[in-house]
Amino acid sequence: MKTKELLTTKELAEQLKVSPHTIKLWSKEGKIPTVWLGRTCRRFYFNEVLEALRKRRGSEK
Repeated sequence: MKTKELLTTKELAEQLKVSPHTIKLWSKEGKIPTVWLGRTCRRFYFNEVLEALRKRRGSEK
């Protein structure tokens, strides 16, 4: 996967093995970085999301 490729909510959910609803919640809650292409169109950089999730996981310990 290209590191700078923007993923849809569904594509990111498939990569992380979670539901698209979970991705939307994480985005809304600010847990993962989101690129907004319009009012309702969001995309994600996979590597940035992974890094954010790793940092959150490390801070919860």
